Amino acid sequence: MEIHRGSRLLVRTALEAQLPVRALGPAEQGHAFKVVWVCREGEWERAQSEGRQPIAAPIPEVDVLRVDGI
Repeated sequence: MEIHRGSRLLVRTALEAQLPVRALGPAEQGHAFKVVWVCREGEWERAQSEGRQPIAAPIPEVDVLRVDGI
């Protein structure tokens, strides 16, 4: 799965819910596994309009699903 800055994703939470998010870039190697830095859609839009980096969190790559059109 190719992930780029701005890719629309779904992430699986600990309670098995799926949340729509935006990627800040491709997966990176963390300490023990690969992670994707993501932010919520509202934060992505605010950061873009304010010319700043979004506030983001690392999510394990195995919990990320690429979704086009969400």
